[in-house]
Amino acid sequence: GFYNQWRIEQAEAYHQNGVNTALTILCDVTASIEENDFRGSEIKYALDSLPSLPKRILPMRLTSRYVAKIVTGYDWDDLKNPKQLTFETLEKYSPEMRERLQRTPYTQRGNNDFTPQEYHSDFQPFMDRNFSCGPIGETERCDNCLVYPESMNFSFPTEQLIKVKYASHGPNGRDGRYNGGNKKDPNSGKQKSIFDDY
Repeated sequence: GFYNQWRIEQAEAYHQNGVNTALTILCDVTASIEENDFRGSEIKYALDSLPSLPKRILPMRLTSRYVAKIVTGYDWDDLKNPKQLTFETLEKYSPEMRERLQRTPYTQRGNNDFTPQEYHSDFQPFMDRNFSCGPIGETERCDNCLVYPESMNFSFPTEQLIKVKYASHGPNGRDGRYNGGNKKDPNSGKQKSIFDDY
């Protein structure tokens, strides 16, 4: 794969040559830009890139223990039950991180991913303009990938989203998906693709 700095430079080059380009910055929106940078994000480099290049925020979903630790600095189990943590457990985090953890910055969804429940004030300018995509707390945002004029961006309460029925966890993998070719549809006798259910 390519390094993020290379990707940012490519976006700048496309933009300078008249291609409709937007730079998507994937980050932990619950933490400051400084903390994201400290954890290895290229967020500062992205934000400091070509001023005329549109930039949007994509809130990081935490899909595994590894991703949670690298992106947020928190242990997965601590994110699951932040109000139940002992003083000894909390001591391993900085005062800022302890305070944020006690506000329950992430909530676990039906598929076990964690999604952010709040955003740091550093990201307020993006939220004001809906230059973000996905759920944060009780609001779902769509910036149309910055393909359309800003006036087309919108947001709405997450309760208006169509409810997703998640597959159960089982012998077929983390999310219950069938992991091996086609399977028979018991209702029709036809071969069924693994993608038919998703």
